[in-house]
Amino acid sequence: MTCEFEYHRTKSLLLHLHMGIIKHLDSKPGVHKIESNEKPPAERPAIIAWEQRNTTFLPEDLKNFFMTSDGFNMNWSVVMETGTVPVGRLHVNGIGQLQRLDLNSDAVSSTTPNVSILDPDSDDDTDNPSKPKFSGGFRIFELDPCNGYGKVCMVYRDSKPTTVLIAGEMTSEIWFLDRALGWHYLAATFTDYFRLMIMHLGLPHWQYAFTDFGVPPQSKQWFHLYAQVRFEIDLHCIADVKAATTVNAASKTLFDPSKVFKGKNEKKKVTGTGQSGSVQNANTSSTHNRSKKPPVSSARSASSLGAKPLSSSSSTQSLIKSSR
Repeated sequence: MTCEFEYHRTKSLLLHLHMGIIKHLDSKPGVHKIESNEKPPAERPAIIAWEQRNTTFLPEDLKNFFMTSDGFNMNWSVVMETGTVPVGRLHVNGIGQLQRLDLNSDAVSSTTPNVSILDPDSDDDTDNPSKPKFSGGFRIFELDPCNGYGKVCMVYRDSKPTTVLIAGEMTSEIWFLDRALGWHYLAATFTDYFRLMIMHLGLPHWQYAFTDFGVPPQSKQWFHLYAQVRFEIDLHCIADVKAATTVNAASKTLFDPSKVFKGKNEKKKVTGTGQSGSVQNANTSSTHNRSKKPPVSSARSASSLGAKPLSSSSSTQSLIKSSR
């Protein structure tokens, strides 16, 4: 009786985990053969053993997920004229497959056989120094191998490997590692990532919607058929992130106009000084001229200035004397 109760309880919880995706896919044209592997809950000793082996505490949401279902796997296909084509895949590794990725990891070298893992770590990422690295105290665990086109990883940040780890103080994020060993942020928690995976219906290469490369053309066709709205939301989100990055880069650029246009400023300054000097001289001369009495041109103007006008006889006599 107890086993039957636990079975129905687990099945009910799995239906909640699916978030109605099976019913949604059934309503889509051409969708065929939806396969969902129901997995039993992971045993608590297995979770404790994993934490002790990796000296890392699992996030509470991921731990609750494993205690509901030890991993997750769902596949769905589409009927075409040529036959059935596998399209969607939703996958989360179980507690036994939650392996750590490091410099000596075979999973990383098999994903990118022609790229040295030391190359990206040797470069200084000035644009986003918070990106994960395979050195420097980061702890990286694989959640989904993504059929070889990348890896979805749970990333922990540790200041020092010797730090005493306390449950509740360790925080993790979900990142996507592409085949060129580039890191791309996906979600802050496992719950957010799981919802994101459900909303994208597990379409091929959906994680690349959060990268600079974008989704491949063939995958875009599947998005237009089955997740058009979600694809448009991703485009808007990526555009906003790029715009914010551009603004931040522009704000960090140091620009000193006095150094760039130094010659022009000095020229303008000299010219301005000359102009101000000429204006000052003009003002001084005008003030000096104002102190002198203007010449008298007529008797009327002289009377207006308070001077006595010359009589007609005196003016005639002066003219005769000048002629002599």
